Amino acid sequence: MKTIRIFIASSEELYDDRNVISLFIEQLNEIYESKGLQFKVVRWENLNPAYKGLRKQSEYNDKVRNSQLFIALFYHKVGMFTLEEISVAQESLKETGSPAICFYIKSLRVGEKEKEEMRLLKDRILNEMKHFIEKPYSHPDSLKLNIVLQLQRLENGNVIQAKAEEDKIMVDNICIGSLNNISFANRNKVFRQISDAIEYLQNELIMLRNDEKDLEEDVQNLKSCGIQTEKLQRKQHRLDEVRKRISDLMLRLKKQKYELNMQSKSLLNTAIQINQFSIDNQSQRLRTAIDLFEKGETEAADALLDFDEIADEAHKHISDIHLGAKLMEESINALKVNIYQLLLKAKKFEK
Repeated sequence: MKTIRIFIASSEELYDDRNVISLFIEQLNEIYESKGLQFKVVRWENLNPAYKGLRKQSEYNDKVRNSQLFIALFYHKVGMFTLEEISVAQESLKETGSPAICFYIKSLRVGEKEKEEMRLLKDRILNEMKHFIEKPYSHPDSLKLNIVLQLQRLENGNVIQAKAEEDKIMVDNICIGSLNNISFANRNKVFRQISDAIEYLQNELIMLRNDEKDLEEDVQNLKSCGIQTEKLQRKQHRLDEVRKRISDLMLRLKKQKYELNMQSKSLLNTAIQINQFSIDNQSQRLRTAIDLFEKGETEAADALLDFDEIADEAHKHISDIHLGAKLMEESINALKVNIYQLLLKAKKFEK
C-alpha cells in the first residue's frame, strides 16, 4: 500500500477549510485504498489530544519533513508557526526533494483588504522562494480540484485522474465538484453561454412536459366520451405539436450538452497542464497567461502563448546553451593549461 502524507498548515481561522480538505481526503481514500493508494492528513490540532494552546513545534516540523505534500492555507493571518513550517518544508524540499509545497489563499470578501503581512508573504513566496501561488479560492470545489491536481502530479497520474463530464468534475467516476464553482470555467464566455443555453432548454422542456401531460389528459377525457369532436381534433393537433417541440428541444439539448462536455474537457485539460508546469516555471509570460486563463479569457491566454514567439525564444535559449557549452569547453582547456603550468612550476621547485 502506497501512502501519501499530507500536512496542512494554517491558522485557526481556517478550521472549516481544513475540515473540507480532511473530509475530501477521506472520500479519496474510499476510492483509492482498494487500488493500493491511501492518504493520511496531518493537522496540528490532531497531533496532541491534550492541546491547550502550547504547540510542540519540533514534533510538527518532523511531520512536515515526513510528508509528501505540504499545503499552506491563508486568509487574513500569517501565524509564526505556519511561517516556521513553511521554512521547514522549503528546507526539506531542497535537501530531499520532498514534500511538494502548495500555497492556497482564500478570497477576501467584499470590503476586505489584504493585510501587509500577507503581501509580504506572497512577495517572499514568489521572489525569494521562487514558488507559484494558486489563484485565491472562494469555493470548496476549487480547493478540492487544486488538491486533486497536486496529488495527480505527485503520483504522475498513474492512479488519480481528474476528468470533466459536462459541468461536473469527476475522479474515478465519482463527482467531486462542479466546474460552475471554478473561476476558469464560470468566467469563461463560451462555457457560460453553453451553460445558459442548457438551462434555458431544460426550463422549456419542463414547461412543455407539463403542457404535454395536461393535453394527454384532455385528449383521453374527450376520447372516453366516444365522440370525435372538433375540440378533440384541436387538442390532438396541439398535443402532436408539443411532442414535436419536445423532440426538437431534446436534440438541441443533447447537442449543447455535447458542446459543454467538449469545452469542459478542454478547460480542465488546460488546468492540468498549467498545474504540471506552473510550480517549476516562473516566466512572466506564463504568469500572465495563467491570470488570463483564471479570468476565463482563454483566447487572450492562447494569443499570449504565441507559437512563433515562443519558438524564437526557444531557439535563442538553445543558442545560449551552445554558447555556454563552447565557453565551458574553452574554460576547461584554459584550466588544463593552468594545471600544466602549475605542474611545470612544481617540478622547478623539486630541483
